[in-house]
Amino acid sequence: GPRYMRVTTPIWEDVTTLEGVFHAVQIPAGYRFDGASIPRLAWSVIGAPFDPQYCLAACVHDWICEHSHEIGDYQARVIGDAVFLALLKKAGVSRWRRVVMYLAVRLNSWWYYSKEDAA
Repeated sequence: GPRYMRVTTPIWEDVTTLEGVFHAVQIPAGYRFDGASIPRLAWSVIGAPFDPQYCLAACVHDWICEHSHEIGDYQARVIGDAVFLALLKKAGVSRWRRVVMYLAVRLNSWWYYSKEDAA
């Protein structure tokens, strides 16, 4: 039989509306995280690492990334970065600021894993 199938028309499926489909992260009391990893030079433009608007997104992102070994390192980083972006949006962070922050975490993931692969 065939080994592959090809999509012939674009597919768009919103899985968030499917009954029983949800994602949740439970972070225990006492978990320590370093806030949003914003270089000091960018604080005047982006904001400080513990800005209340970024704290939840940074905490959840760090938790997912630190526990990435449980589901596969790179995949968890991609998921963590996407959750970070979604939580920034939910917190009301402006579009340009959250896009810059998201691209920064994606770049960091790429740099981290390319460096790890070279070792």
